[in-house]
Amino acid sequence: MNDIVTRAWQVDELREIPALYGTRSAPFKGLVGLIVADVEKRDYRQAKQDVPGFKGGLADTRTFPAEFVHQHLQSYIDRTGLDKEGISAETFFL
Repeated sequence: MNDIVTRAWQVDELREIPALYGTRSAPFKGLVGLIVADVEKRDYRQAKQDVPGFKGGLADTRTFPAEFVHQHLQSYIDRTGLDKEGISAETFFL
C-alpha cells in the first residue's frame, strides 16, 4: 500500500502519491498532476480482485530515496520472510 510503483497509471492511486510519505513525497505534487493529466484519458485500472494488500512500515527517519527502496523492495522481502535468510534490499542484486 506504500509502494509508489504499484500506483503507476491508475489516476486515483497516482493522486495519493504526494501525501504518501508526508513532506518527503509532497514536492512531487506538480509532477504527479502532469502525469495524471496525461494518463487520465486512458482510464486504466489495476487488476486487484482478491489481491491482499499490506503496508510496509514508514519511518520518518528515512530519506525519500531510502523510503522508496524500502517500500518497493525491502517491505516485500520482510513480508515474505526472506530477510530471515539474510536477504535485504542491499544484498538482493549482489
